[in-house]
Formats: sequence, structure tokens, C-alpha cells
Amino acid sequence: MNRKKSVRITLSNNIRKDIKLIKMDNIIFDEIYLMQFSESHNYSYTWLDKYINDICVKDFDITKYKTFYRYPKINLSRDKMETVKTKYKVKKVLDINKADFKIIGTKSLESLMQSDWRQSLSSPLKLRSILAKYTSVISDEVIQKIDLAFKDLDDDDTIILHCNSRTYGGYDNKIIEKLIGEIDGLSYGSASIVVGKKNMEDFDHLYSTDLVSDTTMNELSSEDSVILDDQSYGSIRAMLKGSNSQDHAIAMSMMSNCNVAKSKTYLGLLFFHFSETLRTAPLWNQVAFKTIKEQFNKYVLEHNHYHSNRYSQLIKCLAEDNALTSNASKHIVSMVFDKVINGSTGVNDANSVFTIDKSAIKIVDNYSTLIK
Repeated sequence: MNRKKSVRITLSNNIRKDIKLIKMDNIIFDEIYLMQFSESHNYSYTWLDKYINDICVKDFDITKYKTFYRYPKINLSRDKMETVKTKYKVKKVLDINKADFKIIGTKSLESLMQSDWRQSLSSPLKLRSILAKYTSVISDEVIQKIDLAFKDLDDDDTIILHCNSRTYGGYDNKIIEKLIGEIDGLSYGSASIVVGKKNMEDFDHLYSTDLVSDTTMNELSSEDSVILDDQSYGSIRAMLKGSNSQDHAIAMSMMSNCNVAKSKTYLGLLFFHFSETLRTAPLWNQVAFKTIKEQFNKYVLEHNHYHSNRYSQLIKCLAEDNALTSNASKHIVSMVFDKVINGSTGVNDANSVFTIDKSAIKIVDNYSTLIK
């Protein structure tokens, strides 16, 4: 992701209805990193997982390192990290500048950012073309400040415009009303930005030494644990299907203490099938289970059981984790046949003149070639 700095320009709350000239005290300029922008109100942080994957060390070999620094709010329990420290003789340091590698997670990045669903997206070229039509109501000082803010930006770089001012009765000066209306009429959506000198310095510091995700460290901590197989997966399913809370606790303990890296297929399917059961169980908020809950949250797909989108997303998640096995793909095809074809279309009903055989359901080449 591009780290090039951008600008957020905010029309502040002190723009009165009778304003005649927009001055410096009506405008707030912030230097920012624009992390994400989406023309949607249904904003999510799922892009952060991909971003962290991009900036972290690939094929991390912990034997090459001696010291580490923990960013705040990472999803890694002290017990699990202690396992890694003991096995690989790595030491925690409190001074980030003395660390050989740094452990980071999505919540660490979230703490550096602000998010707002009502942001307008523009560019220096586009904003200048708008302002050129309204120079009679904008002070020279504001124009000079905008030029200075855009000095290191290209014409087509992304900038953020934010209008806090909402005078629903209109402005006395109709030229100003038209200007604010035009800015407010730009396309808008959800934005995540890094703003403020300290946050931007911390963000820059991410790139100073090797970064490792908390997911990678959690997988390292469980590499000597039991790998889930068909038998243990069946046992966990049976316990979660019942109503006994002790069985649920045992099942979740087996999940949280298994070899995560080599059990992703089974863990993904368990979160897909039993998210509601898991969420109401006593271990849901315990530290040990929080670790895998965060990692496998993308498999919690509780929407529309009778539409193919749910099962398509499951295929994509497994493929992304290199965990799309032949058995898992056959299981998902069976669910599509039972829930989508037979469960919602009416095809194959006794009174239907149409029929579809399960063998007719195929996974598209983009994903079928990823089946292990």
C-alpha cells in the first residue's frame, strides 16, 4: 500500500449562516496517510489483514533473531509468547529501537487510525477547479495555504475533504452556499486515515525493522501441538452439536490448543458451522480462545444460508489460507446442493418438472485449481 502522504481539509463548525468570506479560522488542514477509502457505509477492517500480510516478513525464520518488541493491543497471549521465548531463546525489549523484529496485529494499526463514514474524495486538480469558480468568497490566505498543502502532491493524488458545517436553512451568501454544496456533493464514503504527528511517526516506524504478525507468532506457539484430523474434527463437531456446556468448553479447548497452522481447514469449517454455539460458550472471551477467534473470524458467515454467496465466500477463505482440501470442497458442494438448489429453488421437488444433479455443480477454475 502506498505510504505517500496526503491532506485532509475540513470546513469547521464555526461557519455561520451570515458568513461573507471563508478565512483561515474556518479551515483546518491536516497532513495524513489515507489508508483506505470505500464508497460504502458498510465499512469493515478486513483490508487490514491483507495490508499486514503485505508489510510483514514472508517465510519468517525466528532462529535469525534475538530480540523482539510487542506493539500494544496485539492478539497474542503472554503464555503463548512465553512458549516461543523458551523454545527459541528470544528476548523481549521495551525499546523499539533495540528490537530485531516487532510483533504487530490489526488492532495495533487500528489504534493509529481514525475512521469516518462521511468523507469526500477529491484531488488537488479537482479541488482547484472548484475553488477557481468561487475566489470572491475565499480569502487569499486560504488559497495560499491550499497551494502550500498541495506543494508535494501530484494533481491526481487523493485528498480528503470533510465538511462539518451543516446549516440546513441555507447561507445568506448564496455563492458560499453553492461552494459548500458543490464540495458536499462530491462522492463520499468511508475513510480510514492516519492523522497527527505522533501517529504518523509511529506508522513510519513500522518500516524501520522487520515486522511479524501476531497470527504468525500464534502459529509458532502451537507448532508442537496436536494437528486436527478427521477423527478429532468429528469429535469436536459432535460436542458442539450438543447442548452440554462442558462439552463445548472441551471442544473449544481442543481448538485453541491445536497446531493452528496445520489445522486451518478444520478450524475454518468449525467457525463456519458453529459460530453461534461458540459465541455463547463460556470460553468465547477467554484469552486462549481469543487468539484463534480473531484469526478465523472471517469464517463467521451467518448470512443467507440459502444463497450461494455464503458458500462462495467459504471457498475463498479456505483458498486464501491454503486450506481448500478435496474433502472440504466436496462438503461445500454438498451444502450448496442441499441448501441452495434443493432448499430454496424448488428444483428437484416432487412437483417440479426440473431436476439438477449434484454432479452438475462445479467450482470455477480460479479456485478448483487451488484444491489440495
